[in-house]
Amino acid sequence: MPTFVLTILISEIIGTVLIYLLVTGIREGLYKIHRSEKPDKSSYMIQTPNSFEIQGYNQCAGFSSAYLMRHYGRTITGQEAYQKMPKLKNGTVLPRNLLKFLKSEGLKAGYYRGNTDTIKSIVEKGDPVIVLIRSFKGSKTLHYVNIVGYDEDNLYLAETIEDYINADDPGYNRIVRTEDFIELWNTSMFVIPLHKNTFFKIV
Repeated sequence: MPTFVLTILISEIIGTVLIYLLVTGIREGLYKIHRSEKPDKSSYMIQTPNSFEIQGYNQCAGFSSAYLMRHYGRTITGQEAYQKMPKLKNGTVLPRNLLKFLKSEGLKAGYYRGNTDTIKSIVEKGDPVIVLIRSFKGSKTLHYVNIVGYDEDNLYLAETIEDYINADDPGYNRIVRTEDFIELWNTSMFVIPLHKNTFFKIV
């Protein structure tokens, strides 16, 4: 078989599989496709007072959820939130279980797929989001973290892993260039192919 024909066949197979995975993710209620919106402001930083915590191993789901809950007036620590969450044996919390936890706490939470403009349009309304990103470029481990601000070049995060902190500000403690964030947010991999460009918000 000629090489170019084989290349076309492989491309078609990959495309079909990706479409199937996307449709399956939506159908099974893993997430909803969020309406794409352009932010009105070129920059915005959430000003609501909150506190930064440093997590333990695999505890980012609990600590990012606690940050989100404190924003909406709840009194809770990351450790308290993490202890309440359903986990795998290694302590990992799956996206559906993070969503389940937020709802069990009485919050109208949603899990969505979108783009950076979508994230910015939510943040500029004063609402932080939890994104699921790679721990670092090329990493096969994933990390939940809150986005609390943006400008034309960067996204501003409330980070819970001490090694990733690169800023000292009352409103944020990590700065990530937008192009780097887009790379980190591409979490497509064989073991968890359905969660690229996904985030949680309170609706």
